[in-house]
Amino acid sequence: MREHWVVALLIVVLGAVLVCAILRERFVQYPQMVSVSATAAVPYTPDTALVRLGVSVDRVPTAAAALERLSGAMQNIVPALVAAGISEDAIVTEAYTLSPQFDYPNGVMRAVGYSASQQVVVTVTGDDLGKAVSDVIAVSNQNGVNQVMGISFEVSDVEALKQEALVEAIALAREKAHATAHAADVHLSDVVGWWETVIQAPGEPVPGPYYDKASMGGEMAANQSGIPAGSQEVIMQVSLNFEVK
Repeated sequence: MREHWVVALLIVVLGAVLVCAILRERFVQYPQMVSVSATAAVPYTPDTALVRLGVSVDRVPTAAAALERLSGAMQNIVPALVAAGISEDAIVTEAYTLSPQFDYPNGVMRAVGYSASQQVVVTVTGDDLGKAVSDVIAVSNQNGVNQVMGISFEVSDVEALKQEALVEAIALAREKAHATAHAADVHLSDVVGWWETVIQAPGEPVPGPYYDKASMGGEMAANQSGIPAGSQEVIMQVSLNFEVK
């Protein structure tokens, strides 16, 4: 008898929960939302360049000899750059490697020596940034560099540019939202949420590496016209969420 009462009570409780759920779906009004996105770009002229340079030696009989040859090739580079007007603090080692090398004649592994390399990052500034970068590459090559791993152009006030682009994107999104709402004959409340993302900003290196002729027994000549820094853009995207009244 008691078990029947328990089963009946459970049925009543489940029925009550089901009724409440149905009434909630019918009478509780969830806010209707719309999301509008916009993108804004702010142009800038780079004022800084990061130049990644390297020296590589290959097929040296011993590890010690490979490091010695690498050191000999690198020893003139920093003084030459300093003499060209680059601060010694603006020259930083980024990578340093030593590894054995092998050939596979007839599918059989055979040691052929060691390779060693060192890469440095040189921070370049100046009024004519493109020519300054070109001069750094030429001076480096003349003094032992045989690799240019990449160049990235940057700007010192990047955060201010991001904020400017973000504010402009928000204004565009609000304008777009209200124009769309007018066309759809609906009314929007204030912004109730948003997200933002960086589409493009300085700091990404130019794809590389680039190996100049010096690594193949030639010599790279100075580019008298410079390496154009150009005018670039910071691009921000924002999405605004509005509640429909």
